[in-house]
Amino acid sequence: MKKTLLAVTVFAGILSADAQITITQADIAPLYTVLQEARDTMPTVLPGSAGASQTWNFAALNNHLLDTLTFTLPQFTPYDTTFPNANMAIIRRSQGVDSYNYAILSANDMQIAGGAADPLGTGTNIALAYANPEMFLDFPTTYNTSYTDTAGGTTQFYYGIDPGIGFVIDSVRVHTRVLKNSDVDAWGSCTTPLGTYNVIRQNTMRTQYDTIDIYALGFWQDGFFMQEDSARTYTYWANSLGYPVVELTDDQNLGNITSATWTQSQPAQTNISDPVMSGSIRLYPNPASDLLFVDTEKNAAWLELYTSDGRLASRSELNGIHNSIGLENMSSGLYIFRVCDRAGNTIERGKINLAR
Repeated sequence: MKKTLLAVTVFAGILSADAQITITQADIAPLYTVLQEARDTMPTVLPGSAGASQTWNFAALNNHLLDTLTFTLPQFTPYDTTFPNANMAIIRRSQGVDSYNYAILSANDMQIAGGAADPLGTGTNIALAYANPEMFLDFPTTYNTSYTDTAGGTTQFYYGIDPGIGFVIDSVRVHTRVLKNSDVDAWGSCTTPLGTYNVIRQNTMRTQYDTIDIYALGFWQDGFFMQEDSARTYTYWANSLGYPVVELTDDQNLGNITSATWTQSQPAQTNISDPVMSGSIRLYPNPASDLLFVDTEKNAAWLELYTSDGRLASRSELNGIHNSIGLENMSSGLYIFRVCDRAGNTIERGKINLAR
């Protein structure tokens, strides 16, 4: 009997060490998390087979570039008003340059509302908001979960350059349409330089169609340029890491892995300092209790406090340089503050802690 029990126990241990998992909202990095993602620009790995109980060894991936990802509220970013439905922003810092993705995260799914980046290399970010958001993950996601999705939007921006065609393009309008098919086609054990994890693999085919209109010589020329880009990605998700363990990309779906990214560090929560200060504002004490003092510049009109999930908790008028704000009716916790002028323009943003 003892031998039988021992055998059952060992067998159960083997199963639990390589078990199928389920990804939910709780497996996405929470707000105010910072993690680092390494990029191998010349990967020599293969995505492996589909199916159950697979083993993937990506321990040889290199760290050619290191990006820092910060998960925060959209109100903490320069483009929050372009994405009014987003409740999370992911700031990616790569080689000193920031790009932004905006997400709608709920218990049912994670959708991408759009983003802002510098695709032209001009030093100016261009924001694109999707009229219909792009599905990123369906919750719960597990083996054999699949979806088909469409997304798209339009953005317009000033260009003011002759790109070598003999005349200056004054403005550009880009219409973007995305077709996406996702299938969780495998589960098993995945090893990276960070460690070994039980994972599920999301196999995604994404095709993006861009139609570009230009304004030049005094009128719009619709459909001046069209392009189509396709990529297949293999994304390996684990519980509690907050972001994919590994993502392998096959540009143009030609059967070759052209780039690989892998989470290089465990996620860490950002800290709160005392007091909150910047060039134009000072909030104190931090943590605050029943009273918050705000010293700010003359054109500041309002102080808004938001809960960690993005809800407006209070809005107080600022009168002059030195102000005191009562907090008696607010609950303890971390809040995001926004100071704005009477036109609603943001002057400063930051974090404040309320402790009873």
